[in-house]
Amino acid sequence: MDRKYFKMSHYRSFLWLLGCLLFATLPLDAQKLKLKKPKKKKTEVINMDSLSATQAPTIDLEEDDQEEEEVKKKKKRKKNVFYGLRTRKGRISRRSGSKELYEEFYYLQEHQEPNRYVREKYYYDPEDRKVKFSSNINKEGVLILHGPFKRYLDGQLITEGIFYIGTKHGRWMEYFSNDVLKNKEKFYRGWQKESQITYHDQEATKIKEVIPVQYGKKEGAYYYFHDNGVLGVTGEYQNDLKIGVWKEYYKYRRNRRNRKREVQYGTDGFDKQFKPHILKEWTNEGKLIYDRQAHQRKLHKAS
Repeated sequence: MDRKYFKMSHYRSFLWLLGCLLFATLPLDAQKLKLKKPKKKKTEVINMDSLSATQAPTIDLEEDDQEEEEVKKKKKRKKNVFYGLRTRKGRISRRSGSKELYEEFYYLQEHQEPNRYVREKYYYDPEDRKVKFSSNINKEGVLILHGPFKRYLDGQLITEGIFYIGTKHGRWMEYFSNDVLKNKEKFYRGWQKESQITYHDQEATKIKEVIPVQYGKKEGAYYYFHDNGVLGVTGEYQNDLKIGVWKEYYKYRRNRRNRKREVQYGTDGFDKQFKPHILKEWTNEGKLIYDRQAHQRKLHKAS
């Protein structure tokens, strides 16, 4: 009996000692577990209609920084760079009668020729200190306008727009002296925004015809080009009607001006009764073969 009791006591002591050893290791294991960062649980969206009577929705008020969107800083546009081309800023101020005219513009650092098909090409003439435009820029040393443009009269903004390699581009605005809008036009690299452009070739490199369109009507400068690139016809549209003097040119240049014919149309786009007539006509060699005014003078003397 004593032996059995001794064996039983010894067995219980062994179990108690083993339990103490296991218990002693628990804090170490718990410390190791604390080193691992618990993963944040994603907040689940609960459909209120699907909850049973024994369920209750919970609200997590803890903000999850990882779910906040980071605001990306936009890269700043390089100074004086427009449409990928480097420019310099220019300013001129001069008197216009009793008022002061001030212009602020940008011009290309490296010279580039504007689109030869566009009639109005803008540039700054350092000799005359003026912003000018022309159908052909023959003068050397001029600076091609490229970038924003503003014109002020006695401190009042009267014109603003942007140039693309010497041609009007984007939206152009004109104002009266009291900030009231006077005129608004839209361009695309020299052409009016809604213009209808056709080409001689499938690659669209040789312009054939430019029909100016504004607000669904023909309005502005019209151009027709021969397939060799020479200007064939030019004129103005207003309210869907041809107005003013339309000029025609020969395909092959055999004289200095290459003129063929001048045709007179009405003075505005509302005179539908006006009958167009030829003003002048030349041979391909440049010889004048018809002059309406001279012809009328002869008829008047004869009568």
